[in-house]
Amino acid sequence: MATIFYKAGGAFSTLTPQKVVAFSWAPNMSEASAGTDIGTVRTQEFTPNEAGDCEGVFIALSTNGAFAAGTTVTVKLQQYSGGAWGDVAGATVTATQSDILSTHSGYVAGYLMGHYFELGTAAAVTTGASTWRWWIQASASGQVYLRSGYSYGVVLTATTSYSSGDNIVFRDGQVFTIDQSITATTVATGVNTHLVWDSTPAASYTLTVTSLYWSRDLRLEVGDSTNRIPYAQQAIINIANHYFGVNYAVPIQNEISLYGEKPTSYYTTLASNAAASQKIITTTDDMSASWVATDVIDVLGANSLNVGYESPTISSISGTSITTVANLTYLHYADFVVWNFTRASRCGIKLNGTGSMAGGQFHTWKVSGVFVDSGCVMLQCTSYGAIDTTRFTPYEIDTLIMQRTTTLGPNLVSYAAVTAVTTAMTGTHYQYIFMRQGDWGNSKGLTIFNGTIDHIYAGNLGANATFYISYALNSTISNIQSGGSGSGTYDPLLLSNCVNCTFTDMRICGGAGGYRIYGTFILNTFTRCHSDKATSNVSLTVNTIDTVFEDCEWGNKSAGTNNIDITSSTYQRVIVKNCILGSTNDVNNYSGMTLGSYIKIDTNDQVANNHTCYFKYGVTQSTGAGLTDTTCHTADGLAIRYKPENSTNSLNDWQFTIPTGNIQNKTMIVGIWCKIASANYYSGTHQLPRLTIDYDDGTITYVQATETTDWQLLQLPFTPITAYGQITVSLSARTGAITTNAYVYFDDIVVTYPTSHTLDSGSLDYWTDALPMSPPISLGGSTASRQHITLSRYLRASGG
Repeated sequence: MATIFYKAGGAFSTLTPQKVVAFSWAPNMSEASAGTDIGTVRTQEFTPNEAGDCEGVFIALSTNGAFAAGTTVTVKLQQYSGGAWGDVAGATVTATQSDILSTHSGYVAGYLMGHYFELGTAAAVTTGASTWRWWIQASASGQVYLRSGYSYGVVLTATTSYSSGDNIVFRDGQVFTIDQSITATTVATGVNTHLVWDSTPAASYTLTVTSLYWSRDLRLEVGDSTNRIPYAQQAIINIANHYFGVNYAVPIQNEISLYGEKPTSYYTTLASNAAASQKIITTTDDMSASWVATDVIDVLGANSLNVGYESPTISSISGTSITTVANLTYLHYADFVVWNFTRASRCGIKLNGTGSMAGGQFHTWKVSGVFVDSGCVMLQCTSYGAIDTTRFTPYEIDTLIMQRTTTLGPNLVSYAAVTAVTTAMTGTHYQYIFMRQGDWGNSKGLTIFNGTIDHIYAGNLGANATFYISYALNSTISNIQSGGSGSGTYDPLLLSNCVNCTFTDMRICGGAGGYRIYGTFILNTFTRCHSDKATSNVSLTVNTIDTVFEDCEWGNKSAGTNNIDITSSTYQRVIVKNCILGSTNDVNNYSGMTLGSYIKIDTNDQVANNHTCYFKYGVTQSTGAGLTDTTCHTADGLAIRYKPENSTNSLNDWQFTIPTGNIQNKTMIVGIWCKIASANYYSGTHQLPRLTIDYDDGTITYVQATETTDWQLLQLPFTPITAYGQITVSLSARTGAITTNAYVYFDDIVVTYPTSHTLDSGSLDYWTDALPMSPPISLGGSTASRQHITLSRYLRASGG
């Protein structure tokens, strides 16, 4: 195995490399530290394995967060002679900051900068030991470093030829076109090196590399949006190890563009449930024109906590009916995807190997028409900190087929990265990602900025793994399907740090936590997002603010334990509208929420007037005509039922304001009918139900019920002494009784204004909390007659 150096760009098959006679490229170059400061003179001995004229040296440099303009780096070839080291005449070169950074600007601690120092005059070197060394120094300290291990390659003027398995060094700032298959042990690249696949390949080429070292600004380009690599000339990339010179936390501003031919007619959905222990699958689309016997298909939506999908082989297909070779093991639910793995894998680009791109920041990250074979984790990239926003373009995935992968990117390692790239990343788009199966212990996910995600399908995530969408800001996410984790104890979908996003038409099946909400979660809306066979369909593990679920179905086909599970000590402000909730418990651990939290379920199970609210200290429920509990004061009407669940703290979360206008020194009455369901309510620790009014912006008064299970009228008169134009009304109950013994009903609230009082909050003359009082309405004329009728009703009802 030889080491060879390509100095000038061009088509690889036509290039003549130069010999490298001393080569040390340290595998620890993935560490985050910058290395050794060369503001002080550093030297490195080397012994050539062949004599010849030394033209220069390729050196791995780095920075420590600063590389000021005007800084230079000088390299000299020295020879040991007569008991001392001396400079070789003419064998000196000085590089400026712009020479090393090439055409791009910016620098951050730790990244790899491969640079070729070509000597002013080539110098003859021998194979003598302890005879030759490099002398290197920067013009200032704290600017430039040698990567740990003093990685370098000594280049001769003599040429050679490429052989399979060689180490290859590509010079910085050059464009190299891959127009043949290449197998290399180590590939070292320079700053702003471009590796570009032949856009019109004559055959299928394979790039096989044991260790690829990414210098900053390295660009890997395989096809483009208008010149995709055809499947017939498939580009096969097999990289076992990627080294970036950093470890997750630092950007190196790389670019990757992979555009292959996209497969066609490779997915549909189940038109109806596919039963277990049988071979017939009915799809929504007729795929018989393209799908054939022996094709392997993946059927998602398995009724299992941990399986997620099955991969039967087609025996025959006729119209929308598919017969498989073997019976399905599990029931699979309608509307889940069926995709033809055999056809889907026919992409123009194929990624093999086990190499991970974790640790690199990519200013360009375009992936389209790519098939990821077993074990490859090439597609994770990490963004962090400072970036060059003039080069940062929206990330894009369009048709990515993944057989087995331990991770998928991009992702962010800190929220600071979001603020740096949100504007530059506007328009990010990920679509048509099919993930067959993941490996143990790793998550797969996407970061999205002001963009869209649609048609993402994950069969099985592997044990202890989840699919996540993180840092989704102002984005639209739709048509996501995810199966169970390999262990059944992790979550099909984790949503982290999402703000002002819409989630539509998503389906998950299996796993522990269903839709797991994690990280900052504010102003998000879910529509038609279904979950089945999960232990909990929605897991609220963090503060979830102003989030709405609408027209969703949870546990409707296969019930779990909880529709919603809440982590203790979190603040929740969640509304669930017109959803079907099929699991055993609607909301679990709501008593663990912080005070002021709520889960409001509007039109529960899509039943008209069926409303439930969960608070820290209990539950409220609509009752009356057409509902399970028909209790109400007015026939054919509705009432609200309180179920307090804490004997120390009252359930009093329903509070509302009523505009009064200026009723200074006038008496007003608020009344409501109340019914205690059972004498057991007041047989132990309790507080009788109360009607409480806050008037004059802080004066509190209340009236409470008596110990009876009959309907009783609670009337509370009060006389404000200020012109403050609003009151706050609350209803409360507290008892140590449980279940139905704790029930309290309230109905028919009536507000009686003072006689001849005119309400005019529409004038905007009354303010609270820095805004006009609400509702801003004007009721012209006297309200006396209306109040008389209302008061008469109270009197008749109370026997007056």
